[in-house]
Amino acid sequence: MRLLYSAIALAAALAACSGNAAPDSGPRETRAFQLSGFDKVDLRGADDVRVTTGGAFSVRAEAPREVLDALEIDVVDGILRVSRKRGEGWNWGSGNRGSALVSVTMPAATAASISGAGDLTLDRGSGDFAGTVSGSGDLAIGRIEGGNVRLSVSGSGDIAAAGNAANLNATVSGAGTIRAGELIARSGDVRVSGAGDIVARIDGNVDVRLSGVGSADLGPQSVCRTRKSGVGDVKCGRSV
Repeated sequence: MRLLYSAIALAAALAACSGNAAPDSGPRETRAFQLSGFDKVDLRGADDVRVTTGGAFSVRAEAPREVLDALEIDVVDGILRVSRKRGEGWNWGSGNRGSALVSVTMPAATAASISGAGDLTLDRGSGDFAGTVSGSGDLAIGRIEGGNVRLSVSGSGDIAAAGNAANLNATVSGAGTIRAGELIARSGDVRVSGAGDIVARIDGNVDVRLSGVGSADLGPQSVCRTRKSGVGDVKCGRSV
């Protein structure tokens, strides 16, 4: 009898959840946004952004109509911001129907940032480039050809990058990861606090600060000056 009551209660709970589920949002549509004059991209929320450089400005979003209507995409101080209108956040109950894919073409990109759970892919970064993740989103950069490159993760997100840099400043606070083993820098500054990890290739002097249980692996040509508190691990070519 107790099992029967449990089964009835479970069925009632599932029915209640089903009744609250988001309705089908309908077929996906594409909408163009007439925007230009930006060299940075900022994703706020759980939508996904795909950026291609080297062409004329273009911004297009693909999603069900109700999601497209909820998007807020604008340019502020040279930054393309992708977010939702106030009160129109992403609804997990609608699955993939509740998110948008925003495809961006721009001449060049000098910064990309994520705050939230969305993913951003960028084919190429240039100049003094900055990549930032705050939250659980993932930022993937195909190649950076830069001077001073700054990569920062706070939370559980991830940054992956390759290319070349004069100097790499890499920071992780929390449980996130920076995977830049194919990004070759001539010097660097690395900070890990918490349980995060940084993998990079620095062919020269690097200042390392590590606190917590995280780790830093900086390649066989790195010359490290390390200050460490906690049980984390630092791998360098040699230490000074």
